[in-house]
Amino acid sequence: MKTKKFSEFNRNQTITSDSFMYFLKSVSGKPTNCLTTVQNLKDYINANIGNIEFPELKTEEKTLIGAINEIFDLLNEIIDTLNPTPPEPEPEPEPEPEPEPEPEPEPEPEPEPEPEPEPEPEPEPEPEPEPEPEPEPEPEPEPEPEPEPEPETNLANVYYGYFPRTTDESFDYSKLSMRHIDDMDTITNTADGALDRCSLGVVPASCFLYIAIKKELGLIAMEDDGFGDIVTFNDTSVIGANGVEVYLKDELYVVYGEYTLIDKERFIYVLAESDL
Repeated sequence: MKTKKFSEFNRNQTITSDSFMYFLKSVSGKPTNCLTTVQNLKDYINANIGNIEFPELKTEEKTLIGAINEIFDLLNEIIDTLNPTPPEPEPEPEPEPEPEPEPEPEPEPEPEPEPEPEPEPEPEPEPEPEPEPEPEPEPEPEPEPEPEPEPETNLANVYYGYFPRTTDESFDYSKLSMRHIDDMDTITNTADGALDRCSLGVVPASCFLYIAIKKELGLIAMEDDGFGDIVTFNDTSVIGANGVEVYLKDELYVVYGEYTLIDKERFIYVLAESDL
């Protein structure tokens, strides 16, 4: 309850409550107005400090303090009578909340500009064709090896001697070769040119006596008949030869000789025809 100041009341207003009137009579001996009563009450309290009882008070507490509390309650009732508290206004209805404004629609995003088309890549330049490899020069033909010079035959100008006849051999002077001359069983001699009555020693029977002369020398061969005469070799009754041409290691020779029938010392000549 809201209590108002006492000065706000009409000063001529008197208090009519029985309890209060009793109290006032007890304090001042006579009714009085409100201001005088309160002033007299103050003076009375100052003069009569103590536990003064008022048995006729309606309040349960019969002391001065109880009387004052009672007066205070009565004064508040008077105030409420004279100036009733207006009913509290009904609370104003809370205003309805204003509807939230609809959110403004978000502006549609501007369409992104279409990306500019990427420029077409420039075509890569076609690789330059690799130059065709230059044809390898044909290897120069190797020079044909010069024919090796034939080994020097160191052939003698004149070969002479004899070799035995083998049982299975059918010899012909036109077939005379270096094989016969170089054979280990052959008795071979050489000369640079002309021979004047040269002894071959005792030539056994069944041997082939031979003399081979390079044709380019222009010499001939003959034998001693045992009586001091120079004669040709026997090529009629026995196997013999008087100037048969043969090649010995590609060298042309003329061959002379005869087959021996008996053991006999033999003498030969190698000379020019003009010396006969």
